[in-house]
Amino acid sequence: MFAHKLVRYGIGGRTVEELIDVMTVEEFLRWMAFFSLEPFGDDRAVWHNAMILAQNYNMNRGKGKRVLTPDKFLVQFRSHKQKQAQSMEQMERALRAQYTAMTGRAPN
Repeated sequence: MFAHKLVRYGIGGRTVEELIDVMTVEEFLRWMAFFSLEPFGDDRAVWHNAMILAQNYNMNRGKGKRVLTPDKFLVQFRSHKQKQAQSMEQMERALRAQYTAMTGRAPN
């Protein structure tokens, strides 16, 4: 699904197939890493909105109520089960498996 997001924002090609043909696995993984640090598009707007909501809530919270962080105000489009932290090797294997499933080709 991340490939669709890249294409939506004009990165890597006009279609997912075009992106797959021209983008290396390493570049794809770098884009994923960059996005985790610097969200763009709608994801950035969602975080921005959550920050404003958290600020508004915290400025007006009652005495003795705890401070809430922006992640408490993020829109959840689907439920996510709590996952254990993964090592870098586990994340890379999972991303490579996702790429293989998406493209039908094993990464180089």
